[in-house]
Amino acid sequence: MKASLHFKDGFEFETEIRDHKLTVDTQVAQGGKNRGPSPKEILLAAIAGCSAMDMAALMRKYKIVSDRFDAHIESETTATHPKVFKEVQLVFDISVPSVTEEQIQRLKESAHLSLTKLCGVSAMVNEVSPIVYSLKVNGEVRDQGRAQFQVQKGT
Repeated sequence: MKASLHFKDGFEFETEIRDHKLTVDTQVAQGGKNRGPSPKEILLAAIAGCSAMDMAALMRKYKIVSDRFDAHIESETTATHPKVFKEVQLVFDISVPSVTEEQIQRLKESAHLSLTKLCGVSAMVNEVSPIVYSLKVNGEVRDQGRAQFQVQKGT
């Protein structure tokens, strides 16, 4: 994997990843021009995206069809430098018509697997900033947990 960043102006960079371009910037209040998300905002989206892709793959495997599948993520940063995420809160919000108890158990298992074994982005971030997650199915919180990975570095 690789990415290239090209300076534009102020805090704005054009980022190239494979055949995709993305503008990285910061908010006006922080000296930027708000032309794109900040690197930390992209990292939050990457955590949610990685885990949501795991969930989608497992839902497909378990033949769970959803009407809607959203992931929401947020965190505050510490007050001192380096300003890192204090705690990351990730919510999987899934709508499954006529959901069965077996499907609920499979969804719980999927979230757990993503945040203990599969999601490499979460595993990297969780080393510094703990990740907690909730699973909402049809508007009801059905599971909550904390990411816990056993990472073998350098292999």
